Amino acid sequence: MSKYSGIQKEETLKAQIFADLFDSGKHAYAPNIDNIDFVVTAPEAPAGALFPLHLLWAEAKKGAADVMNMLTQLILTCRKTVDRGLHLPPPYLGCFDSQKIAFIPFYDILPLFVESDVNWNAVPHDHSAADFQKLREKVTKLSLAHLEVFQFETDADDVKAFIKNNLHSGARSAKIKINKNNFIHIFYRWVKDVKPFINLSEKHWAEYKKQGIFDCDFFRADMMSAEALTLENSGEPRRQKFSSITDKLEIVLREDTYDIPKLINDLPYHTAIDWTDGGEAYRKFWAKYERPPAEEYREYIVRRRDLLVDQNIREIRGEFFTPPEWVELSQEYLARAFGDDWQKEYYIWDCCAGNGNLLVGLQEPDRIWASDISNANVKNMIQLAADRHTLRESHIFQFDFLNDYFEVPGKDTKETIEKAKADVQKLKDCGLYEIINDKEKRKKLIIYINPPYAESGAGIGSGINKPEVVIAHQSHDWFLPDLGKASHELYSQFFARIMFKLPDARLATFSTLKYLNSYNFTAFRKFFRAEFKCGFMCKANTFENVTGEFPIGFIIWNLNGIQFPSKIKLDIMNNECLTQGVKTFYSNNNYINTWMRKADKSGEEIAVLHSKGIDFQNNQGVWLCINQTHGGGSHFKVTNNNIYETAIYFSVRNIIKHTWINHNNQFLYPNEEIIKDEEFKNNCLVFMLLADKNRISSAHGINHWIPFTEEEVGAAGEFKSRFMSRFLEQLPTTESTAVLAAGRALFRYYHETIRGSRKAPVDASFYDIREYFQMRNEKGKMNPKSADETYNTLLAELRAAQKALAQQIAPKIYEYGFLKG
Repeated sequence: MSKYSGIQKEETLKAQIFADLFDSGKHAYAPNIDNIDFVVTAPEAPAGALFPLHLLWAEAKKGAADVMNMLTQLILTCRKTVDRGLHLPPPYLGCFDSQKIAFIPFYDILPLFVESDVNWNAVPHDHSAADFQKLREKVTKLSLAHLEVFQFETDADDVKAFIKNNLHSGARSAKIKINKNNFIHIFYRWVKDVKPFINLSEKHWAEYKKQGIFDCDFFRADMMSAEALTLENSGEPRRQKFSSITDKLEIVLREDTYDIPKLINDLPYHTAIDWTDGGEAYRKFWAKYERPPAEEYREYIVRRRDLLVDQNIREIRGEFFTPPEWVELSQEYLARAFGDDWQKEYYIWDCCAGNGNLLVGLQEPDRIWASDISNANVKNMIQLAADRHTLRESHIFQFDFLNDYFEVPGKDTKETIEKAKADVQKLKDCGLYEIINDKEKRKKLIIYINPPYAESGAGIGSGINKPEVVIAHQSHDWFLPDLGKASHELYSQFFARIMFKLPDARLATFSTLKYLNSYNFTAFRKFFRAEFKCGFMCKANTFENVTGEFPIGFIIWNLNGIQFPSKIKLDIMNNECLTQGVKTFYSNNNYINTWMRKADKSGEEIAVLHSKGIDFQNNQGVWLCINQTHGGGSHFKVTNNNIYETAIYFSVRNIIKHTWINHNNQFLYPNEEIIKDEEFKNNCLVFMLLADKNRISSAHGINHWIPFTEEEVGAAGEFKSRFMSRFLEQLPTTESTAVLAAGRALFRYYHETIRGSRKAPVDASFYDIREYFQMRNEKGKMNPKSADETYNTLLAELRAAQKALAQQIAPKIYEYGFLKG
C-alpha cells in the first residue's frame, strides 16, 4: 500500500508529492494555476526568457482514480489555457492519485486540440457525461503508446529519475500551433499586443493603407517566419519551401526589422521598420506560438489574407458591440452544433448586422448575407467588405427586418403593395429570396444575430425600458396576440418573425435569457416552437456599455416546430471564456405569487408585504411595512392568519443573494411538504422579524411586530401591541434561538439608551432602532454604521446569527421547490 493512501485532503497530497519527488532547488510548485490542479515550474525564469518556464501540468485526486479519467479531465481543463495563450504549455502533462503518477509528452496530445467533434465546453469533472466519455476514448487511443505510469509503492526511484531527466529548465516548452481555425483570432491578439509597438505613426499607417498594405501584412511576415527571418538578408529565400509563400507577402521580417521587398511609389519609407520598445512585445507574443504554421496550412492561410484585412478599423472604441471573444466562442458552438464544415454547408444571414462584427472570422463570403435597418451601417459594411473581402457587396443590403415585407400581399392598398414589391426585390437582388422560399435550402439557413434589446439599432444592454421604441414596429402589433407581454421586447419580435417567416431555419442568437423561464414570456414559450441545440451564458458587463449583473446567452435553435423544452442547460463561461459549470433553466408556469395569493387573508390587517417580480433580479423589491407603499409590484395583505406564509415568502425571496448566474431564476410554487415542517416555518418567521428589509415602523401605525415583552428588554413603558411576543411563545427551541437572543440584547441596549428621552418611541421596531442609532445622511438614506460602537457590536452579532440561520433555511428553499437550477 502506498504511503499516501491515508491522506484525506487533496491539497495535502499535492504538497507531499511535490516535497517527495521534486527538487526544490530545481523546481517550484503552484497548487493551482488557471484551474490546473498541480503546476511545476522552474524556480525562476531562465536568463532572457519572457515567460515563467512551466515544466508540468497535472491533475490530482486523493484516493484511487482512473488514469484516463484524470488525464481527460486535465485536457479539458487546460485546453482553453493553451488555445488562448495564457501560459506557455509545459513539455509534459501528468496525473496522480494516492497510488500512482503518470506522464505524457504535451506534443503527443496536441492533435486532440484541433478535433472538431469534441465538446470543449464539457464540464471537466463530470466523468459520466457523454461528452466526457467521447473525449476519453480519443485520449485513450492517442496516449496509450506514450504514457509513462509509475506506482509509488514499487517505482519510487524510477519516477524520481524520470522527473530528473525530463522536467528541468532545459526542457523544451510546447508552443501553440497555428492552424486554419485559429489564425484569425491569433491575429486579433497580435493587433492588440504587437501592432501598437511597430514604429509607424498614424499618418504613416494611413499612407500604407492607401497603397494597399495593412496591419495584417506585418502579422503575416511574423507568422510565416522561422527564427525571426522571412527571407535571408540577400533577398533570396532562406529555405526553398518558403519561396512560394514569401513571394505572396507584401512585408517580410528580417531579424529586428520589417522590410517591403517590392518597390512601391510614394511610401514614406520601405526598409528597416522597427519597434518602439526594442521588440519586447513582439518577442513576448511570439514566444507563445509555434511558427511558421504546419505546411498543410500555409498556402491556405496566405491565400486568405482577405480574412485579416484592415483589422485596425475594428479597433475603434464601441464598434465591437459583441466582444471578439464571444464571437469566436459562438462560432465554436456553431461548429459543435452543425459540424466542422458548417460554413461550407450552411447559409448565414445576420439580419440586424450593425457594422458586421458578428460575421468576423467567417470564411465563406459567398454563403454570408448581412442586412441592417440603418443605411449608414450598410454603407460602413460595404466599405469594410471592400477592404477585407469577407463579405460580398451584393450580399449587404438595407432591410428593416421587423417592418419590411417578405412577400407581396394579395389584398392591400397600392402604396403597401408597391412597398412590398420593393422589399421583396431586395431579397431577390441579393440572392436570399431563393433560399428563403425553398424549404430544403431554408433548412440550411442560419440566422446568426445579436438583436437589439429594446432600442432599434442598439445591442444588448442599451435602450432598456423604452416602450415607444418597441411598439413602433409593425411586428409588435402582428405578434401581440401570440406573445403577450413578451412582444414588448424587441428581440422577442425578431425571434417571432424569424420563426414565422423562416420556418425550418436555424437561429443562432445572443440575447438576455428571460425568454427561457420568466412569467412574462409564458405565452412566448407556447408560440416559439423550436428545438434547443446548445449554448452558453456569460456576464453582461463583458459587453460594451453594459454594467448590470445579469447573464447574456448565446443559444442555437432549430425552428422545426417542436414544443419549447421544459429544461435547457447552458455552459457557464467566466470572463476568460473558461467553462465554470452548467446552468439549468426550467420552463415553469406555476410561480410563488400564485401560492402566496392562496394564503388566508381573513382577519385584521397588521402589515403589508410588498413584492416585485418573481425572480432574483427583483428581490430588492421585497419588504415588509405597515402600510401599502408607492411603487409597482404586488401587495399582499398580512393578518394573524397568514403570518407563516408571509414569513416564508419574505425569507425565501431574501436569503439567497442575487448573482449574475441566478439572475433569471424564478421563484416557484412549493410542494405540500412545507406545511409539515414547523422548524422551517419558525426559522423563516424569526429571520423576517430581525431582517433589514423588515421596514415596520411605529411611525406609520401600531407596531404589532415586537418579538419581546417589555420585561425582556427593560422598556420604560408599555407597548401598544404584544401580538408578536405572544405569537412567539409557541415556538420551540430551534436554530432561531440565537437570533432572538442577539435581537433581545440589541433591543435591551436601545431601551437603556433612550431612558428619559421623550422623542424616542418606546414601542420601537427593529427598523426604528436602526434608524435611531445609525441616523440618516443629508440625502435621507440611513447610514451604514453608527457612531455608537456598542450598538455596532450588537448589530454585528445579530447579523452573524442571522447569517447562520439563513444557512439553515437555504437548502430547504430548493428542497421544497421554491427554486430549481
